[in-house]
Amino acid sequence: RAITGFWTTVEIKKALETLQSGAVLLCLDDDESVVSRAECARLLLYGNGENRWYDKSVQLVVTKNGKAGMVGEHSMMDGMPVVRFADYITKTNYADVQANEIQASMTSSRVEPIFSNDLMQQIRGTAGPLIKKGT
Repeated sequence: RAITGFWTTVEIKKALETLQSGAVLLCLDDDESVVSRAECARLLLYGNGENRWYDKSVQLVVTKNGKAGMVGEHSMMDGMPVVRFADYITKTNYADVQANEIQASMTSSRVEPIFSNDLMQQIRGTAGPLIKKGT
């Protein structure tokens, strides 16, 4: 109820259009504690619950300590292109890119926070216990 009618604001519409228009979503997580495979799996699945966009076909998740992974949603595309993409990025390193002088053209957009700090605290207070339990 706290956000009833909130989704119609211009800022929300613009943020949603930006998120929906992207082919790949990059999720930058501040978490530095992720080390084990189990921790990485939890992080990739839902992280802190604040910056995942589950209907995007490809989300690349990178933590502050360099752990990274990919979350895929298969209804928008066949699994093989996603597997091929994942295979390519795991087998390509920075030295290969430099040696081959691969140039890429890319457009990126930053989506500014659309919730006030107070509202985020309310959301965290409600969702936080559920996320910690893994439910």
